[in-house]
Formats: sequence, C-alpha cells, structure tokens
Amino acid sequence: MNSIPRLGAVAVALSVCACGAGSSPITAPVCDVPTGCVRSGLVSGTCQCLEWQLVSIEVAPVKFMVVGVVYMPVGNQSYVAYGHSPGSLSFPATSSDLGIRWRSVVSAEDATESVAAAGPTGGVGYYLTFGSLAPVTPSTVAMAMAPNEATLFPAQSDVPSHEDDQIYIWINPAAAVTTDYAGNKAVSWSFTSDCQYFAACNGAQTWPFTAGMLDGTYPPPTNLEYLEIFNYFTPEDRASILKYDAFFDPPGRDPSTIATDARFDHVTTTKIDFSSSPASSVDVSWRPCTAPLTDNAFQVLAQSSQNPFGMNESLMTQNTVVSLSSSCPVQMPAVQIGTSTPGCSIGSEVYVDKMFGSLVMIPSGVTAPCTTTP
Repeated sequence: MNSIPRLGAVAVALSVCACGAGSSPITAPVCDVPTGCVRSGLVSGTCQCLEWQLVSIEVAPVKFMVVGVVYMPVGNQSYVAYGHSPGSLSFPATSSDLGIRWRSVVSAEDATESVAAAGPTGGVGYYLTFGSLAPVTPSTVAMAMAPNEATLFPAQSDVPSHEDDQIYIWINPAAAVTTDYAGNKAVSWSFTSDCQYFAACNGAQTWPFTAGMLDGTYPPPTNLEYLEIFNYFTPEDRASILKYDAFFDPPGRDPSTIATDARFDHVTTTKIDFSSSPASSVDVSWRPCTAPLTDNAFQVLAQSSQNPFGMNESLMTQNTVVSLSSSCPVQMPAVQIGTSTPGCSIGSEVYVDKMFGSLVMIPSGVTAPCTTTP
C-alpha cells in the first residue's frame, strides 16, 4: 500500500463584518470539502473536515490476550466472588468488574507510535462468562465478565500457592486497523470463529489456566478441548502470559514489593483465627478512579509485545485500570475469610490489582498448624 501524507484538519478562516442598518444579512460560509474529506462543517467558527475518507482496513494478527488474573484468598474457609449478582441463599451479592481495559498503539515503519481511536467493537461472552466487549473512552476498550454473571473462587488451603492463581486468556481476538486519508488510525476489536480446537465458536472465548500449568509445575489439562488450547501456546507464549501475574514477574517475586507497585492499591487488613470466630465477610470495596476517566489520564500498567501487520507496521496493547464505565463506579467484590484448621492464625494485607479488579492477600504471622498447598 502506498504511503499517504498526513494532512490534518483543513480549516477555512471566517471573515466577520460589522454591518450597519440596511446592510445585507451575514451569510454563513459554505465549507469546501477538501480532497479526501467525506464531510465538513463549522467547528468553533472555522470549517473543518468532520470525516475523512477511509483508505485501508488491515487485520493485525493478535494470537491471544490475557484478560484476567485471580489470586486465591488465604484461609481454607475463605472465598472471593467477582461479577454482578444480587445474591441468593447459595451465592453472595457482588458488584465488581473482573476483566481488563486497554488502548491500541500503532507503530509505523519509522518506529513512531500513535494511540489509535477505539473503533466499533463486538463480542458476546461464550465460555466461562467472559467476553463482554465495550468502549469506555475514545481510545480505550474493556473486556470483562458479562453483565449479570458472577463467579466464586474458594480457597483450597489456609496459605495457597500462587501456582494456583487463575489466568484467563482470550484465545480468539480479532483486531482490524483502519486508516483514513489524514492518516488517523482506529482499531476495532471483535472475535474470530477459529477457537484453536476442533469446534468453531460463535463468540469471544476465554479459557482459564493455573499459573502452575503454564510454568510446568502442574501437569497439563487432561480434557481434550482444554489440552488442544493449552498446546496452542508455545513455551514463549506461556512465559509472556505468566508475566501478567504479578507474582511471576519475575518468578518468585518478593510479596513485600506489592505494597510499592503502582498496579496495586491497599484495601484493608484482615486477621483469621480459628479459636476466635467462624468465617466472616470483609468489606473490600474500592474505586478505580476519583474523577471520570479520560484518555489524558491513561496509566500504563502493562503492555503486550508488538504484532506486525500491513506495510511494516505493528500493533501493541497497553493495559490500564479496569472499569467498564468512564464514571468509575465503586467496586464491591464479595469476600469471606475463615479457617477450619485448629490452631491456625493468619494475618493479611489485602490489595487490589487495579489492572484486573482482583484481590490479593499477602499473609503474615502464619502459625504452624495452618495448611499450605501441597
């Protein structure tokens, strides 16, 4: 494709006449339509192109995207629940976005980068309730659990291993990069029908894998479909996926460093003691921002590798604080903490991973009877 010069918005200055009585009325100027412009009009007193001609649509191959990381809570009677549910006798009430928000950055052949606008998006959750795609600001898009869906994650031991962290991977993303006559870029996100195994899919598919599966500590899945997806990822893919889990970037990361990581905010402090109380709920509400979200306040918390496309261009995604709405409503995951192990006592500092909306508990003062993940 031949390169097209960047023209920018074409403006025509208006002349102003102070006309006396009997003078002809002022006639609004007719805006010329410059080359490559589809529609023009007045903006703040000048003629500008309001819509440029589309000159190319190219697919940027994105193999996968990490859309969630869930950390297990401390205490073998504990759980954490995310999503949106009014609650019932068998499920706690929760109002919490679990997912990810990102912007698309296009790199040109000369390595200059530009943030693309968010084009039309489309995607409906198809597997494990993820897949709700929606624009949030002019340049950002979010994928999260579908509305009116929620999932509960129970602890398996008093002090779980981060090998049990659940990493959700979107396996069939599709990105279409459009370029207009003025050189402006927009990226539309959707899904492909190729689900990397023997069945086709009719929506965005996400699959969860434990960190232990991805780093080889745990065996691969035995389910045939699950194994097909697992084998779709190369060793290099699995290493890059693991880096989205804060405790594997680097592997064996010191948990005390979470307190100073910009990706995490402190929420509360908890204490679990078998002898003092049964399982109890904890208020872990948090807010993604204190003012409406704008593109100017975008905070880069992580970014993907480059995905080449077109004529020596590439696309990468940059992740920021998750929220499905620019108004940043308060997030209220449901958390219960407790232990059934006699003599077990655990303190913890609770943080929120703002990139995914998930909670992490850093244990301290763990007594000997407490169980750990084998």
